[in-house]
Amino acid sequence: MAWPASIEDVERHPLVRNALSRRPKLDYQFSEYNCCAVFVGPRQVGKTTCFLLLIRDLLAKGKNPDEIAYISCERVADGEHLYKVVESWGERGVKYAFFDEVTFVRGWERAVKHLLDTGRMPFKSFFLTGSTSAFLKYETFPGRPIRLVAFFPLDFRRFSLLFGSRELRRVLAKHKGLAEKSIKAMEPHLTELNTLLDKYLICGGFPRPMFELFESGTISIDAYDAVLRWVRGDVEKLRESFSVATVVIQELLLGYGHRLTLSGIAKRSEVLRRPDTVNRYLDLLSRVMLLYRYYQRAGRRRFYGKAFKVHFVDPFVIHVFERLLFNETLVEDSLLVQG
Repeated sequence: MAWPASIEDVERHPLVRNALSRRPKLDYQFSEYNCCAVFVGPRQVGKTTCFLLLIRDLLAKGKNPDEIAYISCERVADGEHLYKVVESWGERGVKYAFFDEVTFVRGWERAVKHLLDTGRMPFKSFFLTGSTSAFLKYETFPGRPIRLVAFFPLDFRRFSLLFGSRELRRVLAKHKGLAEKSIKAMEPHLTELNTLLDKYLICGGFPRPMFELFESGTISIDAYDAVLRWVRGDVEKLRESFSVATVVIQELLLGYGHRLTLSGIAKRSEVLRRPDTVNRYLDLLSRVMLLYRYYQRAGRRRFYGKAFKVHFVDPFVIHVFERLLFNETLVEDSLLVQG
């Protein structure tokens, strides 16, 4: 029998039990995504939990469990295997299909495109998640009615909407921009916002560390290690060296907030030496959505050969690697606020 067999089956899943026990609660309703969608974002951000809660919502609304199917694509060998899974689900009458972490399946794009082009994607709704930046390119499925859902750690505004007081949440919901009127509306809440910002700069917007900090006042060592396992696992899946990647990250943290160059980073490290090695690993770390490179611009033109700045995806990621590489805080809060 395919998973899930019942709503109780879903609610027994550790990720679902954990999500439902949180206060305040992060929840997801199927009506928010009632279409075909691609969820893209780094690991540890809650994409799998979101999928499981969407499945729970479908079952709670009376959908037949036989019409719902979920698979972790880390168990899928290649595009041909993925194709067979889709065929088997189609024969079984599945209407709602969930493919988790499809981006590390060899040939997944070709397989999915072929299924779409030949009309053999038989589902009413299908959902994919991925943890590489390849999914950010709309041209992956040109001309298709497929929604791209950016699923990233909470930014400070969404963090405040989750953990702020009722009155602050009301004001934030009403005022979404930085117009003078919005800024004035925030002024009575500056003390609370500053308190929330202090916490945000510690835990960031990944679910586990932020809930741990609010519930117990501290963040567990395993929450730090979970990020390391994610980065190590993805780097090694892409057949590169995690130890070399950490050397690159070390140099980025030492120069954080300043303009960097490939040659400058290479010269400071006996391990890296060559600018093209630095560039390859920066591309790799961007691909697994750990960080982003920003180049000097003039209008729409970017100067890729010039100096660049790097921003990590979340403050907590910076703390994870500060702890691993320096065992102390290195990046000042004023730089964390910048990104």
